[in-house]
Amino acid sequence: MNDDERLGMLLNEPWVDLTTIGSYRVHCRGCGGRIALDKRSGKFYRSNLHKHLKRCGTIRKADAGERWSYADLSVYQDLTVSFLCILWSWALLTTVS
Repeated sequence: MNDDERLGMLLNEPWVDLTTIGSYRVHCRGCGGRIALDKRSGKFYRSNLHKHLKRCGTIRKADAGERWSYADLSVYQDLTVSFLCILWSWALLTTVS
């Protein structure tokens, strides 16, 4: 899996704050904690994130009670993904120029 594919997987994680995705870190939407991603031979490796998601107290409480509504995130995620695509395009254009 290449960097772009791993980034796409991160963008689909409902408990990741999409405004804070970095090559080697993300923030949990549940507790707000900063999670360092694996720094193997590429970017956006999610194994540390998955460990956190299994242990996060806020997420566990949400799962034990009322389920998190993914529908609540859809508009937010669509806007953030659009913003990230624009930002990515701008970065590519500025490096080419």
